[in-house]
Amino acid sequence: MSVEHYKNMVVVVYTYTGQKAFTVNKEAQHIIDDILTIPGTKIEIRIIKENKQRIKVIEATAPDGRALRFNEVGTKLIGFREP
Repeated sequence: MSVEHYKNMVVVVYTYTGQKAFTVNKEAQHIIDDILTIPGTKIEIRIIKENKQRIKVIEATAPDGRALRFNEVGTKLIGFREP
């Protein structure tokens, strides 16, 4: 397939139904719980680049490729990663 084909593809794994913080937070918590409890999820400590600096993160990757990143001590969610 051509590069143009891939450039025009938009695949969104994470969606939300509203813009209110309560709704978004509730849906995000559901995704986090799902990724962390699904059998086969891999949890690894990784070193990534963020703002031109190397930092340690805890990454949880579900078998379907969805992933979460937490700070090095696991107290702060950095974000979601799509497959």
